[in-house]
Amino acid sequence: MEASQKRNTSVHTIQIRMNLRKILDFVKVIVFHYWSFELTAKLLPLKARRTKLTARRERALAIKGINDNFRKMRKVLLLTRVIRTFIQRDSKDEDFSEK
Repeated sequence: MEASQKRNTSVHTIQIRMNLRKILDFVKVIVFHYWSFELTAKLLPLKARRTKLTARRERALAIKGINDNFRKMRKVLLLTRVIRTFIQRDSKDEDFSEK
């Protein structure tokens, strides 16, 4: 084999390796996108993983309940502020009308 043919072959091999790396990186990104502890607990349902998954789900429900309560409380607080603002505005209007 001539030297130029060897160079062409090595360049071709490098290009194939680079393309293969790009493909593997893409596959890695897809896998990491869908990978989670819940997936591992479903794929390999060991007792420890199932109990940990149950604990995580219960904690998530508790946190959701707390966040729902805070959202309701903020709504009431906003309504209270709006009502107080209207009351203060009405009392200022009455003070100006008396003068």
